[in-house]
Amino acid sequence: KILIASSATMGCCAAYSMLSYNLSQLIYGNIPVIDFHITGDISQNNGILFFFHGFPDTERLWSSQVEFFAAKQYCCITLALPNFDIDKVQNPWGYNVPVVAAAMRNTIDKILREHNKLSEPIIFIAHDWGTVFAQSVIHDKQKDFRVAKLVLLDVGDGVDPDPK
Repeated sequence: KILIASSATMGCCAAYSMLSYNLSQLIYGNIPVIDFHITGDISQNNGILFFFHGFPDTERLWSSQVEFFAAKQYCCITLALPNFDIDKVQNPWGYNVPVVAAAMRNTIDKILREHNKLSEPIIFIAHDWGTVFAQSVIHDKQKDFRVAKLVLLDVGDGVDPDPK
């Protein structure tokens, strides 16, 4: 686990860790999937990388990293947080951390299931508020996939997997 912290985002994770909810109680059928983009070959690769952006960024934040890793035969999947891209705001949902985390879980599950990759370990790379969602998905006991590595960039303190 790599943690690179800055004071700019210390408050986001601290405030988040005080929320009381159980992500596993959010039923798959009621939660939508989010926009995503796949770069590279998901069937033949050196690994599958999922990128989570923060605020006020969009998935375009990762374009240089995606180009770099795709050239090294990694499959790169960027996830677009709902309503973060002002040009694409169309959903009346997406302002609730547990619901967005569940939507991200559903999206990752859908991608891996459709490509028969549920048993393959994956890597999460997250920045800023994206670290909150990445950690939430990892701690979700309802997911069917395995995260082998977690890279967190520009984050605050950790997220309690079972807030009281």
